[in-house]
Amino acid sequence: MIDVHSLIWECNGIRLEFSNEADARIFADLDNVVSNASGVFDRRSAPGVDGTRTYAAALSGAQIALEGTVLAYNMGSRSRSVDRVLSEYRRQLCDAFNPRFTGKLIKTTETGRFFLYARAVSTPGFGIISGGTLPFSVDLYADDPYWHSDEMAEIQLGVSAAYQTFPAEISGEMGDVLSIQTYIPNQSKNEIYPVVRFWPCANTQILRNVTTGKKLVLNTRITDGFYVDVDTDPAENTVTLWRKTEQGYEEIDNVTYWLTLDSTPDFYLQPGENLLRVDNAVAGAYPSVTLLWYERELGV
Repeated sequence: MIDVHSLIWECNGIRLEFSNEADARIFADLDNVVSNASGVFDRRSAPGVDGTRTYAAALSGAQIALEGTVLAYNMGSRSRSVDRVLSEYRRQLCDAFNPRFTGKLIKTTETGRFFLYARAVSTPGFGIISGGTLPFSVDLYADDPYWHSDEMAEIQLGVSAAYQTFPAEISGEMGDVLSIQTYIPNQSKNEIYPVVRFWPCANTQILRNVTTGKKLVLNTRITDGFYVDVDTDPAENTVTLWRKTEQGYEEIDNVTYWLTLDSTPDFYLQPGENLLRVDNAVAGAYPSVTLLWYERELGV
């Protein structure tokens, strides 16, 4: 069993920390807080034929059952009565697990820190107050069943105007159509759908995953002070233009039409090694892209 060190729920401006230590304010058996996802199948049968045939399989969202106990005697406040403390926590739990709002569940284990987004199926249920304790339970549902690593991975692939390549080798001479490629590992057992950031370039940029055959073709010029993000997650599939301001970058517009029709928006990194290549398609342009992603795991 994975040793869970901490569990945090953030939602509606409230942050709740659950612990299995004796001095916990909210006690929970952290090792038993697990997410369960079911299979969703496209099955078909034919008249007079035994059995069925499965044409497609996917995962449902994840269900998480959370049970805990508020321990008033660990609050360390002598100015408030136990009943008042527990009443305040009851209200706070109801606000934090309001089904109208999506929250963030953060789990720290011996293997790292992970999170997923979920919402309560209903407001919490409460047990009987006894000995300064208030038991409660709440069921959560996450549309995305995967836990995501808390640290975002980032790899830049391309060439600058000074012909410095990163992180790999370049083919071509000054003014040629350029091709830069490198191997990027996916160490998990699940596909990773990155955000692909296209930086300023004079003309068309092409990012290929040679391993999977997927590609993104951005058929436009990106001027200085702008970049384009392509979110390849099938649940998102957005292409967004960002502009630099004094405060940072701000979102400007949805520019999905900048992707060519032969692009494959479900661009992903398969488990294992992936050979990625970026081309400028037009001589004299300097292609540059950044891939950003969180690794995904089910059994956290």
